[in-house]
Amino acid sequence: MDDKLFWILLAAGVYFLLKGKSSKPSTKGGEMSGLGVGGRPRAGRPKTEAERAATHAKRFGGELPPRGTGLKRQGL
Repeated sequence: MDDKLFWILLAAGVYFLLKGKSSKPSTKGGEMSGLGVGGRPRAGRPKTEAERAATHAKRFGGELPPRGTGLKRQGL
């Protein structure tokens, strides 16, 4: 019985290891990349005005609002 349990646990472990690697986000195909995207923390270095403008234009278009406007709308 212990031998069967070992093989079942081994197979489950291999499955979850392989599944975890394939589910990570990819930066291929024109997705956003750079500091703070894809799980890499910005570590106290905020976006520059040019980075903010590019991100805002891509997501919302229009004029770039002052810093913190989105947080005020969310009530944070």
